[in-house]
This record gives sequence, C-alpha cells and structure tokens, in this order.
Amino acid sequence: MEYQTKKIIFIPLSHDVYLFNSGSERIRCRWLAPLLSADIYDGTQNIDNYDVIIYQKCYLSKQSKELSTKYKDTKLQIFDICDPEWKSFPNEFREMAEKCSFITTSTQDLTNSLRQMGYQSYPIVDRINFEYFKGIKKQHTDTLVWLIWFGYGGRFEEVKPLIPYIEKLELPMLVISDRPVGYGRFIKWTEETWLRDIIKGDIVLNPQREFKTNIYTNKSLTAWTLGMPVAETKEDIKRFMDFNERVKESELRLKEVQQNWDISQSAKELLGLIMKYETSKNKS
Repeated sequence: MEYQTKKIIFIPLSHDVYLFNSGSERIRCRWLAPLLSADIYDGTQNIDNYDVIIYQKCYLSKQSKELSTKYKDTKLQIFDICDPEWKSFPNEFREMAEKCSFITTSTQDLTNSLRQMGYQSYPIVDRINFEYFKGIKKQHTDTLVWLIWFGYGGRFEEVKPLIPYIEKLELPMLVISDRPVGYGRFIKWTEETWLRDIIKGDIVLNPQREFKTNIYTNKSLTAWTLGMPVAETKEDIKRFMDFNERVKESELRLKEVQQNWDISQSAKELLGLIMKYETSKNKS
C-alpha cells in the first residue's frame, strides 16, 4: 500500500472527556486532519476501514481503551499529547502508551522526558492555520488598558504567582475562559468571538511552565498571530507597558510566525513519521 493511500483517523480529546473546543484539539487534530486527508472520529465511522489511528490526548474513556486494545497488533496507533499526562493519570497513560507504536508531543522537553521513561517519542510542535484567523489583528494604541489571559479555566493557577505584581501595577485583566476563575473581568469563550475578544486586551499573559523549551506554545502563537505581545514574566509585563515595546514585539513576532510556523509543516512531519514507521516495519 502506498503511503498516500493510508487511511488516517483522529480520535480527538473531546470524544474522550468533557472538554470541548480545546486549543490542543483545534491545533493538533482539526487543523491537521484536512492536510492529511484524515477523518475525525465522531462515533459513526468503522475503524476497521483505517490504517492509522491517532489518539489526540484521548485515553481515559472506556471506548478509547477498548479501541486501542482491539487494534494494538493490527494498526499503527499513535498517542499524541501536549502536557505531561503521566503525572495526572499515570496508570491510564501507561496503558495507552504501551498499546501505541509511538508518542508525539508538542515540545522537545516532553519528548525527552518520555524517552527517559523508555517510550519512543517524537516532537511535533504546535503551529498555526492562518486561514482560521481571517485577518483579525490588534491595532495598538498608546493607552495601556488591559492584560488578558485566555484558556481552560483549570489552568489559571499558573497566573496566580503574578497577581500581586499585577495588582501593584494596577493593571486590570480580562479572562477569556470556559468558566469564571475568581479574578479579573470574565468573558465566556465561544468559537465565534474568542479571537476578537483577545484583541480587546493589550498584553497576553502566558506564564512560564514546566516541560516547555521556549515560548512557542499554542497560546503564544495565537497571540502573536493576532499581533499581540506575550508576557511570561514580571519583566515582560513591565516592558510591554511601553507602547513602543508592545508594537515592536508584536511586529517582530507576527513576522516570525508567518515565516516559520505554518501548520502544513506539522502535517509533513507527522506523515514523515508514519512513512518512517511503515518502512521500518516492512524491512523487519
């Protein structure tokens, strides 16, 4: 069978748990699938008809466990993650990882950790589908109004160490999320409005996290594509309070993202891993 005719199906995070419209599913599944001529599982497809199954952060439900067990020896199964899942659900993570041929991750740090644990792993970093943004872009003014944080509400904990400093500077905050987080002005996340809501702010907060070799996370890439500066530290917040610094950083990062972070590269890398695996299997 030629690689071009390999039938690929993604089983997304939202099929597994309560979390819908997540950034990881959008970037690591829904943007990638069309570029690979892949399908996204909605419960109606017959998995027997596919050659490659990609479990996009999907490993907790009864069905994902049953599918991965059923096809362990007959199909190429790939486990894709963007967080250290083994810390939250170690037994379930190990069960899925051992039934898949390899694990793809969003950072080199995650891959390095998995390799140290004995797993075969490869990084495919988050990248951007520029068509999704429809030309939406921040127009900065010399009046600093809002800090902004967006994401899954359970992740707001990463912002809390910066709050005393933010309050000292008397900077207000917008929070775009699935739920109120007990701080800032809450805006409900919706697929239709979230990008335009982000550019209501002036500085995007994305505090430094473990298992991240640099600030190229989907949150930072999204902000930069919208023409927004990203603050990871107190020093960043202070620097971007200056209008000229905000504009300079935003223009620099937008150009960098446009030149180097197109989602088509992720599709090429994933297809390359599939081809590499199939070639190795055929030789053996």
